[in-house]
Amino acid sequence: MDSTLVTRAPLRALTVRHIGPYPEIGAAFARLESAIDASGVLTSPAPLVALYHDNPETTPASALRSDAGILVDEKISVPSTLHDTTIAGGKYLHVRHLGSYEGLAGTWADLRAQGFEAHGVRRREGPAYEVYPNNPGNAATEALITDIYVPVE
Repeated sequence: MDSTLVTRAPLRALTVRHIGPYPEIGAAFARLESAIDASGVLTSPAPLVALYHDNPETTPASALRSDAGILVDEKISVPSTLHDTTIAGGKYLHVRHLGSYEGLAGTWADLRAQGFEAHGVRRREGPAYEVYPNNPGNAATEALITDIYVPVE
């Protein structure tokens, strides 16, 4: 696992909330897609993002909070069915996962086990997030890219 420290600018996303096990966030992405399609606010594809607000090691799976979203610029108006979410900028621990989403849990575990210590950082407040530059609709499973970002200090 090749993790790095990066400084990220703030990002804006249109999101829908998911409560429950993180691997079940797909249902929220389906609701997001329906809301985006119905609103007509996007005229071109944009990267998807998932924000993870709770620690799955200390929060019951049924109470985990996450957001499925799509990255947008400031010009986009917010449909009433979506939330306008700002992802804070700052220092993040980053790792790129290549391949199936089924392998993401292992990448996250490796990052928690090795990344913080390797870089001499600790977790700071704020959601961790994944950015999906591509998705199963436009890339083969082995070509999927997931960029993981964890806020650190």
